Amino acid sequence: MRVGLCPTPNTPTLPGECPGPTVENQWDGGSVGRVDVEEVMYVVKELWHGRSVKDQSTKDVGRKMWRSVNELMLVRWDRRKPATVTNLVLLKFEEVDEHESTSIDIIKERDPEYFEMVTCVLKCAEREFAL
Repeated sequence: MRVGLCPTPNTPTLPGECPGPTVENQWDGGSVGRVDVEEVMYVVKELWHGRSVKDQSTKDVGRKMWRSVNELMLVRWDRRKPATVTNLVLLKFEEVDEHESTSIDIIKERDPEYFEMVTCVLKCAEREFAL
């Protein structure tokens, strides 16, 4: 992922121009998914509470949460789709390789409860963003 700033983020933009800070992520289909900084904060704080999707316990919520995100990474839930608010999960660095080496179908088959929890949270984000 790459964070970038437009030259003048508060000025009107033309269609296709960057409206402000964004995170760009090249995905398998060759297209770029764009998630702005506010959306990243929403995903980290509101959807995943600063915790790995595999560890949704309530410890270290609040100010301590921001100290713990140093070991976490946003990755696409479904690697066939671009990085969007409705397709990003927060994982520990050591969990990323395992996640990226498998498919959603395999996750659904091996761990249906985990699959349903993540899917439910991402559907809530979809409703929240009216996508």
